[in-house]
Amino acid sequence: MSPSWLWWICIFCFVAESRTLVCESYDHKCKTFHSASSENSTCSSLQQCDETWAGSTLACYALLAQNKEGGVTVLKKGCTYQIGKECTQSSACNGQRKHRRKLQPLYYCCCTEDNCNRNVIMFLKEEKDKIHTMDDIKKAIMNLKWLIWAHLVTITIIIFLTAIVILGLMIILNKRRRKTARQGRHSYPLRVCDKGSRHCRNSSQWKKHDFQLITCLVRSSFGEIWQARLHGSNRVVRIRLTAGSDDVFVYDKHVLFKKANVHKTRVV
Repeated sequence: MSPSWLWWICIFCFVAESRTLVCESYDHKCKTFHSASSENSTCSSLQQCDETWAGSTLACYALLAQNKEGGVTVLKKGCTYQIGKECTQSSACNGQRKHRRKLQPLYYCCCTEDNCNRNVIMFLKEEKDKIHTMDDIKKAIMNLKWLIWAHLVTITIIIFLTAIVILGLMIILNKRRRKTARQGRHSYPLRVCDKGSRHCRNSSQWKKHDFQLITCLVRSSFGEIWQARLHGSNRVVRIRLTAGSDDVFVYDKHVLFKKANVHKTRVV
């Protein structure tokens, strides 16, 4: 084989390997220099990519953004170089999210066929659905938090009101109990006091077993009047015993009998 044929073969292989790529070129800043009635064709064009880096593969790319309202905007389209095998060999630009800003998520895709960055609709639709799903989950979690907080506040208010009602009832019952005890003391004003002792008890609190009966002074159908001595004391007083009851009524607290052995009974 002659050297000329080898030379033509090398040129053909070089041209085949270094073929150019055609991509769609677009810049969103282009619209700012045109009227609102301008169409995408005004700012969109076909770009022929030149391979200037040895050993690198040409690719078409698209950079897109999504705003707060969920709308999608194409920022840039054009030629790029493939690093490794990150770009797909297809007629559609299928990529992934590049990075996320606080207010504007960005998406990037690249492909290796002519004019493959024109079709990016499916890619954006899938990403948009994913974002909407995450937003719905966040809203549901936030609503659940507010619901739990509202229930806690309601339960706290109910417990607080219940405690106030119980406290009020306790105060009312305590006042009634004191009033009843005070009325009971006033209904029996007579007291028996042992001279030389500070202990005074209401006559209504004395029972028959508290006294030592000495002499029956009067006996009738209504009861008996006795001369009696309080256990543990030398004082002698007159008491009235009612038939069928252990209650004792003290007639006087100062009448004392010096003689304990008085045998005197009067029957009425």
